Amino acid sequence: MNIVSSARVLIFSIILVIITETAFTAFEPQKVILVYPLIFTGDSQYAWTAAGLSDAITADLCKVPRFMIVSRDDRIKVIEEMELAMTGLIDEKKTVTAGKMVAADYLVTGSCSISGKLLHVSARIVRVESGLTAAAVDMNGSIDSIFELQETIAYKLLAEFEKRSNGSFSDYGIFREDISKQKHSSMDEYRLYAMGLAAERTNPREALELFLKAIELNPDYFAAAAAAGQVYSDMEKFDDSLAYFSRARVMLEKTGETTSVRYAEILQNTAKILRYLNKKYEALELSLKSLAVFENLNRTESTEYAVLLNQIGVIYGDMKDRTKQNLFFKKSKTLFEKLGRENSIGYALVLFNTAADGSEEKLENLLHAKKILEDIGYTGWNYAKVLNRIGEEYDGMSLMANADKSLPFYLKGAESLEKRGQTYTKLYLDLLNNIGSGYLEKEKYCDALNILLKEKDISEKMNPDRNLEERRKKIDNYINQNNIHKKCGK
Repeated sequence: MNIVSSARVLIFSIILVIITETAFTAFEPQKVILVYPLIFTGDSQYAWTAAGLSDAITADLCKVPRFMIVSRDDRIKVIEEMELAMTGLIDEKKTVTAGKMVAADYLVTGSCSISGKLLHVSARIVRVESGLTAAAVDMNGSIDSIFELQETIAYKLLAEFEKRSNGSFSDYGIFREDISKQKHSSMDEYRLYAMGLAAERTNPREALELFLKAIELNPDYFAAAAAAGQVYSDMEKFDDSLAYFSRARVMLEKTGETTSVRYAEILQNTAKILRYLNKKYEALELSLKSLAVFENLNRTESTEYAVLLNQIGVIYGDMKDRTKQNLFFKKSKTLFEKLGRENSIGYALVLFNTAADGSEEKLENLLHAKKILEDIGYTGWNYAKVLNRIGEEYDGMSLMANADKSLPFYLKGAESLEKRGQTYTKLYLDLLNNIGSGYLEKEKYCDALNILLKEKDISEKMNPDRNLEERRKKIDNYINQNNIHKKCGK
């Protein structure tokens, strides 16, 4: 059995376990699944196989209407959080905690190894709520032949699945048809793409080069184009990101795939970039189009739909349409609550966004969001963002800054980003600026000067595509106007 065949076995085993053990009710929300990357052991030249298997599992599970797969962004957030907390071998209790952060029902985790050219895959399907293993799958296969046995194995497993589900899985025929229509990549381009996935988090520039090489071999390689768009976004090269997300979208439109989950997701990702580029109306258009796709797929009782409602609310906020902004925030919040997903990063972000200008409960919502993130053990990027906003809210309660209350939040937010190496970001610069102002209010002039000069230094080293010259001028003016050099004795 080859690597992709192994992925299919895992996929259908997961479907079988989750669907057959679930009791259906009048209101049956989608089951949320976090695919935690498989851990690789063996010859490092084949490390890409683990990334390829994890991606295949994620992509194919997305096709099942009853499943909602945790997005790449949220998956990376929780993986980074867990890696900070783990030392040595992977800790299954920690991976279950990762599942709880994104309100997942099930966690797919495991490992794969290479001995010679023999691939061994061991995977577990874990119920997040209990932490108990629902099923374990072990298999062996060859790495040489990647695609030949894939459809045969998939059909046999689907037939077994249909038999065990007593015909209750009405999506069987559709899912089987999707597999039969699936076009395979060549081995060369697939290897480049999987190698890019393996390098994506630790060396994004190398990952980008690999994705672009895969696209050179196959200009219609959707997954590689979408991945390149995402890496460019992470690097804050938004024009390049927009180009590749748009290219991926056109690929799907050319093949008529405009009613799928991945089409809705590429619309959503493109809309995020358009918003960063201050193209609000185009961002809104694509977000509403994505919303319509989810509605046509009958995926409105899902966290992915709730997240999209929240995103649309943010765009309406950018457009100063407070009525529609609040309407979409309310819809998103209500759906999260209906789904029982209040203890999740997504719900905390809804509370964060409802603390926008004009809200009468801003501080209350922000503190609630902070508590949720702390309760689920998440102290990453979005946590720092919430802390910064809380500090700013305290400072805005009087004509003067309120450093005694705000400064601890700013310091904690900056510390969180520093632990994760996220210091070359606008959020970190904002935190430094707020810390500097707080130190100035407390008459800690040398501390204020050091922090503000640090902000200026980082802004000079950041992505040259970002125009930060105006920010540096403001820092110099602020230092001079407050005579901080002299007060510090420098």
